[in-house]
Amino acid sequence: MREQNSNGKFRILKFQNFQKIPKTELRNLRALILIVDSGVNEDEIKLDELENSIPIILVLKGKADKNLVEKCHICLATENAKIGNLSSSEALKKKLINRIVAETSIETEAIEMAERISEKTAPLAVKALLKAVIEGEKLELEEGLRLEAELFSQLFSTEDAREGTKAFLEKRSPNFQGK
Repeated sequence: MREQNSNGKFRILKFQNFQKIPKTELRNLRALILIVDSGVNEDEIKLDELENSIPIILVLKGKADKNLVEKCHICLATENAKIGNLSSSEALKKKLINRIVAETSIETEAIEMAERISEKTAPLAVKALLKAVIEGEKLELEEGLRLEAELFSQLFSTEDAREGTKAFLEKRSPNFQGK
Protein backbone atom coordinates (compact mmCIF):
# COMPACT_ATOMS: atom_id res chain seq x y z
CA MET A 1 0.00 0.00 0.00
CA ARG A 2 1.37 3.37 -0.94
CA GLU A 3 -0.25 6.40 0.56
CA GLN A 4 -0.05 10.13 0.28
CA ASN A 5 -1.28 12.62 2.79
CA SER A 6 -2.77 15.83 1.51
CA ASN A 7 -4.20 18.55 3.73
CA GLY A 8 -4.81 16.26 6.70
CA LYS A 9 -8.53 16.21 5.91
CA PHE A 10 -8.45 13.53 3.25
CA ARG A 11 -6.13 10.71 2.32
CA ILE A 12 -5.25 9.00 -0.92
CA LEU A 13 -4.69 5.25 -0.76
CA LYS A 14 -3.23 3.60 -3.83
CA PHE A 15 -3.31 -0.15 -3.77
CA GLN A 16 -1.02 -2.43 -5.72
CA ASN A 17 -1.39 -5.50 -3.50
CA PHE A 18 -4.64 -4.95 -1.68
CA GLN A 19 -4.76 -5.04 2.09
CA LYS A 20 -7.24 -4.20 4.79
CA ILE A 21 -7.34 -0.44 5.30
CA PRO A 22 -5.77 0.37 8.69
CA LYS A 23 -8.39 2.12 10.87
CA THR A 24 -5.79 4.09 12.80
CA GLU A 25 -4.80 5.92 9.64
CA LEU A 26 -8.36 6.94 8.82
CA ARG A 27 -9.37 8.75 12.01
CA ASN A 28 -10.44 12.37 11.57
CA LEU A 29 -10.48 12.16 7.78
CA ARG A 30 -13.23 13.91 5.88
CA ALA A 31 -12.81 11.97 2.62
CA LEU A 32 -10.94 8.98 1.27
CA ILE A 33 -9.73 8.39 -2.28
CA LEU A 34 -9.11 4.78 -3.32
CA ILE A 35 -7.13 4.33 -6.52
CA VAL A 36 -7.58 0.94 -8.17
CA ASP A 37 -5.33 0.22 -11.12
CA SER A 38 -5.43 -3.58 -11.15
CA GLY A 39 -8.11 -6.21 -10.61
CA VAL A 40 -9.70 -6.19 -7.16
CA ASN A 41 -12.83 -7.45 -5.48
CA GLU A 42 -14.75 -6.26 -2.46
CA ASP A 43 -13.27 -8.90 -0.14
CA GLU A 44 -9.81 -7.44 -0.63
CA ILE A 45 -10.78 -3.97 0.60
CA LYS A 46 -12.81 -3.85 3.81
CA LEU A 47 -15.08 -0.80 3.49
CA ASP A 48 -18.04 -1.88 5.63
CA GLU A 49 -16.98 0.17 8.64
CA LEU A 50 -16.06 3.20 6.53
CA GLU A 51 -19.00 3.54 4.19
CA ASN A 52 -21.15 5.15 6.91
CA SER A 53 -18.51 7.54 8.17
CA ILE A 54 -16.60 9.28 5.38
CA PRO A 55 -17.17 9.88 1.66
CA ILE A 56 -15.25 7.34 -0.41
CA ILE A 57 -14.14 8.36 -3.89
CA LEU A 58 -13.12 5.42 -6.06
CA VAL A 59 -10.70 6.08 -8.92
CA LEU A 60 -11.01 3.06 -11.17
CA LYS A 61 -8.28 2.51 -13.73
CA GLY A 62 -8.36 -1.28 -13.75
CA LYS A 63 -10.98 -3.89 -12.96
CA ALA A 64 -13.18 -4.10 -9.87
CA ASP A 65 -16.23 -6.07 -8.88
CA LYS A 66 -19.68 -4.49 -8.69
CA ASN A 67 -19.90 -4.85 -4.89
CA LEU A 68 -16.78 -2.73 -4.35
CA VAL A 69 -18.05 -0.03 -6.71
CA GLU A 70 -21.43 0.04 -4.94
CA LYS A 71 -19.78 0.60 -1.53
CA CYS A 72 -18.08 3.78 -2.77
CA HIS A 73 -20.02 7.04 -2.83
CA ILE A 74 -18.41 8.51 -5.95
CA CYS A 75 -16.80 6.49 -8.72
CA LEU A 76 -14.64 7.97 -11.45
CA ALA A 77 -13.41 5.55 -14.11
CA THR A 78 -11.12 5.65 -17.10
CA GLU A 79 -12.31 4.49 -20.50
CA ASN A 80 -10.45 1.19 -20.11
CA ALA A 81 -11.81 0.38 -16.64
CA LYS A 82 -14.07 -2.62 -16.07
CA ILE A 83 -16.69 -3.38 -13.45
CA GLY A 84 -17.08 -7.13 -13.58
CA ASN A 85 -17.65 -7.79 -17.28
CA LEU A 86 -19.00 -4.30 -17.99
CA SER A 87 -17.01 -1.65 -19.80
CA SER A 88 -16.91 1.79 -18.20
CA SER A 89 -19.42 3.05 -20.85
CA GLU A 90 -21.87 0.28 -19.93
CA ALA A 91 -21.31 0.91 -16.20
CA LEU A 92 -22.05 4.62 -16.72
CA LYS A 93 -25.33 3.78 -18.49
CA LYS A 94 -26.29 1.52 -15.56
CA LYS A 95 -25.31 4.33 -13.13
CA LEU A 96 -22.65 2.20 -11.43
CA ILE A 97 -20.10 4.96 -11.99
CA ASN A 98 -20.54 8.73 -11.91
CA ARG A 99 -18.23 9.77 -14.71
CA ILE A 100 -15.66 8.61 -17.24
CA VAL A 101 -12.51 10.72 -17.01
CA ALA A 102 -9.32 10.77 -19.07
CA GLU A 103 -6.56 8.74 -17.43
CA THR A 104 -4.26 11.78 -17.44
CA SER A 105 -6.62 13.83 -15.26
CA ILE A 106 -8.59 11.29 -13.21
CA GLU A 107 -6.47 11.50 -10.04
CA THR A 108 -6.45 15.31 -10.18
CA GLU A 109 -10.23 15.38 -10.50
CA ALA A 110 -10.61 13.02 -7.53
CA ILE A 111 -8.30 15.20 -5.43
CA GLU A 112 -10.30 18.31 -6.34
CA MET A 113 -13.52 16.54 -5.28
CA ALA A 114 -11.98 15.47 -1.97
CA GLU A 115 -10.76 19.02 -1.35
CA ARG A 116 -14.24 20.45 -1.98
CA ILE A 117 -15.78 17.86 0.34
CA SER A 118 -13.19 18.30 3.09
CA GLU A 119 -13.03 22.09 3.00
CA LYS A 120 -16.59 23.18 2.31
CA THR A 121 -18.76 20.70 4.17
CA ALA A 122 -19.48 20.03 7.80
CA PRO A 123 -18.01 16.59 8.59
CA LEU A 124 -20.73 15.65 11.07
CA ALA A 125 -23.43 16.55 8.54
CA VAL A 126 -21.72 14.46 5.86
CA LYS A 127 -21.45 11.52 8.24
CA ALA A 128 -25.14 11.86 9.18
CA LEU A 129 -26.12 12.10 5.51
CA LEU A 130 -24.21 8.92 4.67
CA LYS A 131 -25.81 7.11 7.61
CA ALA A 132 -29.30 8.30 6.63
CA VAL A 133 -28.88 7.19 3.01
CA ILE A 134 -27.10 3.88 3.60
CA GLU A 135 -29.07 2.73 6.63
CA GLY A 136 -32.28 4.41 5.52
CA GLU A 137 -32.51 2.42 2.30
CA LYS A 138 -32.69 -0.77 4.39
CA LEU A 139 -35.64 0.52 6.45
CA GLU A 140 -39.34 0.98 5.87
CA LEU A 141 -40.26 4.59 5.00
CA GLU A 142 -41.55 5.48 8.47
CA GLU A 143 -38.45 4.08 10.20
CA GLY A 144 -36.20 5.86 7.69
CA LEU A 145 -37.92 9.17 8.40
CA ARG A 146 -37.49 8.59 12.14
CA LEU A 147 -33.78 7.93 11.61
CA GLU A 148 -33.45 11.11 9.56
CA ALA A 149 -35.24 13.18 12.23
CA GLU A 150 -33.05 11.69 14.96
CA LEU A 151 -29.86 12.47 13.03
CA PHE A 152 -31.07 16.02 12.32
CA SER A 153 -31.79 16.68 15.99
CA GLN A 154 -28.34 15.35 16.94
CA LEU A 155 -26.71 17.65 14.38
CA PHE A 156 -28.65 20.68 15.52
CA SER A 157 -27.03 20.53 18.97
CA THR A 158 -23.42 20.53 17.70
CA GLU A 159 -20.81 23.26 17.71
CA ASP A 160 -20.66 22.96 13.91
CA ALA A 161 -24.37 23.85 13.66
CA ARG A 162 -23.80 26.97 15.73
CA GLU A 163 -20.72 27.82 13.65
CA GLY A 164 -22.66 27.39 10.40
CA THR A 165 -25.45 29.69 11.55
CA LYS A 166 -23.01 32.27 12.91
CA ALA A 167 -20.95 32.24 9.70
CA PHE A 168 -24.09 32.66 7.61
CA LEU A 169 -25.25 35.65 9.65
CA GLU A 170 -21.75 37.17 9.52
CA LYS A 171 -21.53 36.49 5.74
CA ARG A 172 -18.32 34.48 6.00
CA SER A 173 -17.21 30.92 5.32
CA PRO A 174 -17.74 28.54 8.25
CA ASN A 175 -14.86 26.85 10.02
CA PHE A 176 -16.28 23.41 10.81
CA GLN A 177 -14.41 21.35 13.41
CA GLY A 178 -16.40 18.15 13.48
CA LYS A 179 -17.71 18.85 16.99
